[in-house]
Formats: sequence, C-alpha cells, structure tokens
Amino acid sequence: MSRGKWIIAFLCVPAALLGAALLRSGHISGRLQAEGAETKAVLTGSSSRAEFVGYRPRSRRYRGKHTVCYFDYRYVVGGQTYTGKVRKKENLHTARIGDSVVVRYLPDDPDVHRLVRSEGGKYRVIRPRPRSRARRSASD
Repeated sequence: MSRGKWIIAFLCVPAALLGAALLRSGHISGRLQAEGAETKAVLTGSSSRAEFVGYRPRSRRYRGKHTVCYFDYRYVVGGQTYTGKVRKKENLHTARIGDSVVVRYLPDDPDVHRLVRSEGGKYRVIRPRPRSRARRSASD
C-alpha cells in the first residue's frame, strides 16, 4: 500500500470510531428520553484525583495539574443495586453524601443511565429532610 493510502487510513479510522461513538451516545440519549424511567440515587461516596492538562510532546511535560472531584452513587431497580460515578461540577459542589439525585435509566437495561438535569441544566439534588427533635425523642 502506498504512503498516501496509509495516511488516509490513519486519519479515517479514528474519525470513524469517533463518529460511531457519537452516534451511539446520541442513540442512548434518545432512548433514555423516550423510554427511560426515573428513580432516586443516593450519593454514597466522594473521591478526587489529579488530572494533567496541556501535554507538550517536545518538552515531555504538562502545562498544569488540577484536582477533579467525583461522587459515587447507587440506585435500586427491581431489587438489584446499580452504581455510577459523576464529576462534581455545577450545583454538585454543594451536595453532600446522603443527598439524592434523580437518575433516568432504560427499563430493559438499568445499567444504562444518566443523571437528570432540570430545565436550567443543573442536576436535580434532593436533600433528605432533617428529623425533627419531637420525632427523635419519641423514637428513643
């Protein structure tokens, strides 16, 4: 094969893979919108990791490093527990472990899910109601 064909193949294969991934993501989003069911997921843990940005091949160095925080969450469908992880951004910075978020999942495959956003584009976070002192003392 000539050098030109190798270059074309080298450029076309990643573009085709990227296109397929975008089509699949769009297909899943469409199915979730049309067929999805909603449930609450509880934020169960928090973690962080360092991510490097701006790799410079000549100097073999990164321009910077920043810390990215994540929430782990779990939800139950049909008696089975499913888990996920979401990057803390927007209004999730104020969320706490124990708060709930709304998850939309495919009923035929509950492992396929996305967190639900409100009309303003923010995640829907639900805080548990604090127990009143009267109820606490009555249950003790």
